[in-house]
Amino acid sequence: MGYGERFYLGADRRTPEIYLESSTGLMRFVGRSIPEDARAFFTKVTDWLKEYLENPAPTTRVIFQLEYMNTSSSKCFVDMLKMLEVVHQDATDVTLVWYYDEEDEDMEDTGEDFKNMFEFPVELRGVDDLLQRPFDL
Repeated sequence: MGYGERFYLGADRRTPEIYLESSTGLMRFVGRSIPEDARAFFTKVTDWLKEYLENPAPTTRVIFQLEYMNTSSSKCFVDMLKMLEVVHQDATDVTLVWYYDEEDEDMEDTGEDFKNMFEFPVELRGVDDLLQRPFDL
């Protein structure tokens, strides 16, 4: 496969910026996620993740700062997070940081859903937190 140390995909009006880095265990998704075919769009990301999980960093930090996502994107994200949950604690400590606009109850609720869905820690932060600590890396 050979996806390598870093994977980057720039955002457009329908898809998020995606940054993945194997040595630091960082996965970051920023923007809007409303691709026509989410499964096809995220194929390279899930392929990279499968390869990463063969030898993950001691800590994996997943950061979402999404303005909006469609249902098919949400399903893809859940599938990716389930892959991480399988190796959480055995191979890597996973943390999810979910940034949301405080006025967007749907995105806050989605973060809450993720918090209840997974065993690893999920931190919910308002986007205003980014002004004090950008991505908290």
